[in-house]
Amino acid sequence: MLNKLLSTIGLAAKPQQASSPAAPERPSVRVGAPIYPPVDRGVAFLDAEELIASQSELISRLRLAAGCDDTTFERLYGSVIRNVADAINLLPATESGTHNGAGGLFRLSLEIAFFAFQASEATIFAARAGVEQRRELEPRWRYATFLAGLCSELYRPITQMLVSTPDGKLWPAYQVGLGDWLREQGTDHFLVRWLTAAPGTQRPGQGATSYLAHRIIPATSLQYLHEGSIEIAPTLFDCIAGVRAGQFEVSPLQKIVSSVRDKVIARDEALKPQRYGKLRVGTHLEPHLLDAMRRLATNGTWVINAKKARLWYSQEGLFLVWKTAAKEIIELLQKDGTTGVPQDPQTLVELLTNAQVFEVDGAGSPYVMIRPPESANDLIAVKFANPLALLGALADEPEPVASVLGNAAPVSAPATTAAAPSVPATTDAPATTSPPPVPPAASAPAAAQAATSDAPPTPAQAAVKPPAPTAAPNRNDERDVGANVPDALGKAVTPLCRDVIGALIDDMRSQGQKVQAGKHPLGFAIGIEQVAGYGVDATRFVEEVSRLGWLVPHPDKPSRKFHEAQLGNKLVRAIVIKLPIATDLGLTTP
Repeated sequence: MLNKLLSTIGLAAKPQQASSPAAPERPSVRVGAPIYPPVDRGVAFLDAEELIASQSELISRLRLAAGCDDTTFERLYGSVIRNVADAINLLPATESGTHNGAGGLFRLSLEIAFFAFQASEATIFAARAGVEQRRELEPRWRYATFLAGLCSELYRPITQMLVSTPDGKLWPAYQVGLGDWLREQGTDHFLVRWLTAAPGTQRPGQGATSYLAHRIIPATSLQYLHEGSIEIAPTLFDCIAGVRAGQFEVSPLQKIVSSVRDKVIARDEALKPQRYGKLRVGTHLEPHLLDAMRRLATNGTWVINAKKARLWYSQEGLFLVWKTAAKEIIELLQKDGTTGVPQDPQTLVELLTNAQVFEVDGAGSPYVMIRPPESANDLIAVKFANPLALLGALADEPEPVASVLGNAAPVSAPATTAAAPSVPATTDAPATTSPPPVPPAASAPAAAQAATSDAPPTPAQAAVKPPAPTAAPNRNDERDVGANVPDALGKAVTPLCRDVIGALIDDMRSQGQKVQAGKHPLGFAIGIEQVAGYGVDATRFVEEVSRLGWLVPHPDKPSRKFHEAQLGNKLVRAIVIKLPIATDLGLTTP
C-alpha cells in the first residue's frame, strides 16, 4: 500500500434541504478569532462570506496595512481571499498538528499572507532600480508576497487528505473548489480521510499548489504584477511551488514567506489549549488559568513594561509580578463561575509550575526577584517558560526592555509564603526558554536582513510575528524630513513617528502637492492612505501615535481609533490628532 488511512473526520456542509434531527449543529464562530472547533463530529459548512467574516479582525489589519481605498482593496485582496475561502472552506490544515480543526487551513493561509505582507515592508526588492521605478515596483512585489503567503499551504488538501461525501464520491480537487462542489452535490456534510506516505517514501507536496493558483489568483492580479516587471509573477509561482529562482539563489520573497510560515506555526503551537504546559490526566485548571491571564493582558487590565505594570518583558524573558496578579486571576475566574479554583496564590503557582507554564530555578523555586527600569524596589515575580504562551495572544508584541534582573536581589521564596514550592525539573519537559519576539524598534535594514538571512535566527529574530518596519518614509531626496518636527516633540517620539510627521509637513508645504490631511471638527485628520504612501507600516504608526495619547477617539465608539473624514473632495479613513498637538507639531495653526 502506498498510502495508509489514519483517521476519518466529518465536516458538515451547508444543507440544501431540510436537515434531519441528527444533523450536526451549526458552530458558534467568534468573529475575529480562529474557528478551530473539534473535528471529531460534524461541523456545519460556512459560506465563503461567513468564513471571511469570522476573520474580520485580521482582514481589517490587512486593509490598514495595505493603505488603499475600498475598491482597490476588494480588487486586489478581497477577491483572492474569497477564492481561497470557497476553495478550501472549513478544511483543517493538519490532522493533529498546527491549525488542526475546522477552518484551520484558511486561518493558516491568511496569517501567513498577512504577516508576510507586513514583513515585506522592511525589504527592498528592486534595489537597483531608480527612485521612480521603485515607487511602481515595490507595491507589486509586496502584493506578490501576500499572494505567495496565501497560496503557499494549499497543497495540503491535495497531497495529505481525501475529501468525500458520505456515499463515497471524491472531491475532484483539481477541477472545482470545495464550496462549489458541495453545493453541486447537495450534501449536508463531507468526510476527510488523512493520508501518510509509505515507509521510506516522501509524499509529493508543495509543487501541486502552482496548478491550483489559476483558480485562486485572478488574471487581473497577475497582469498587475506583470505590468510592473516580467520577473514578479514567475518569482511568485516559484515561491508557491517551492522552487528556487536560480541554481544558488533564494529570492527575498521566498525567504520572507518561509520565515513567516515557521513563526506562524510556532505561535499556533504556543497558543493551543492542549499545549498549555505539560498537563496531566485529571488536571483541568491550567487551561482556565492561562486563559484568564491572556484575557487580563488583552483587555488592558495588565499592561506591559509600564509604571506599576503586572508584566515585564525583557531580553531575559517574560515576567509576571505574582502577588497582585494571582488575586486578579482568581477574581476573574470567580466572575466566570469557574469552580474548583484554589484561593491561595501559592497553590496556583504550584499548579502552573508543575504544568511547566512557569519556569523554576536551579533550586526548584518558581520565584525570581526583578527590578523594573527606573524602579527603586525589587518585585517578586514568576517567569513564563514560553513567552509566546501569553504574548502570542496580543495583536502586537511589546518592545523588550534591556533587563529586569541586573540590579535585583536574589530570592528564594515570596514574602507572603513560608517557603517556595519544591518542583523538580523533569527530563521530558518542553524547552524552558522561548525566543522573544523581534523588537518592534528594529531598524529597517536589520529587519530586512533578519527576513532574508540564510543563517539560523537569533533569539531576537525568532518571533512569531514579523518585525514591523520602522524605516523612514520613502522620499525623492536625501533631506532629513524629521527635522521638520519641533525638537520639543521630536525627541519624545519614535523615529518612525517623527519621520512620518516630518514627511507630512514637508508635503503640506510643497506647492501643488495633494495630501490627505487637514482640519477636522474634532482635531486634525490624517488619511491612512497618506501614511501608507510613505512606504511605512500604517498599522505601526497608528499604534505609536495612540500610545502617545495624541488620538481623538471616535465619538460613537471610544475604543475605535479611526474616523471617516472628508479631505478635499474625498471621504477617507483617517485618524484624528488632537488639535493642540497638531498645532505644536506644526501641522496646522490654532
